[in-house]
Amino acid sequence: MLFRWACQDNFWSGNVLSPAKLRDKWTQLEINRNKQQAGVTAGKSKLDLTNTDWIYGVDL
Repeated sequence: MLFRWACQDNFWSGNVLSPAKLRDKWTQLEINRNKQQAGVTAGKSKLDLTNTDWIYGVDL
């Protein structure tokens, strides 16, 4: 899976051209892939700024 990701990534596809380079950069590839996936996951949940359910039952 990591190799597939590297082949599809614009930067890494041109920098991992041999098995030796893949082994050398493996940890760096994992870190970059995990950061990218975390960003995608974090972007999925959206905050509803129009939700006022929290105010029901509060006396002012």
